[in-house]
Amino acid sequence: MSHNVPASIDEIEFSPHLRAIGGTRALLKFANGYGASIITGSCFYTDENRPYELAVFHNGSIDYSHGIEDNTDVFGYCDAKRVLALLKTISELPARA
Repeated sequence: MSHNVPASIDEIEFSPHLRAIGGTRALLKFANGYGASIITGSCFYTDENRPYELAVFHNGSIDYSHGIEDNTDVFGYCDAKRVLALLKTISELPARA
C-alpha cells in the first residue's frame, strides 16, 4: 500500500518496536518504490527534542544510494518538521528498478 506524504506527524501510525523496549516504529511506502522507517526510543539516534530517527527504504530494504545528503544510512535526531521534509523528499525521488 502506498502512502501520501502526511501533513502532520500525528497522521503517522506508530506501533511498538519489535526489538526496542519502549520504542515505536512506523513504515511508510510511496508509489516510487521508496519508503521510510521512522523509529523512536532511547536506544536510537534520538533525544527529548528530536525524538525521531529515519531510514530510507527502497523495495523493502534499507537504501544507501538514495542521493539525499550524501546517502547517509539513517537520519538521526530529527524533529517532526525534519521528518515531514524528509518524507516529502523521499516521495519525490525518481522511481528505479
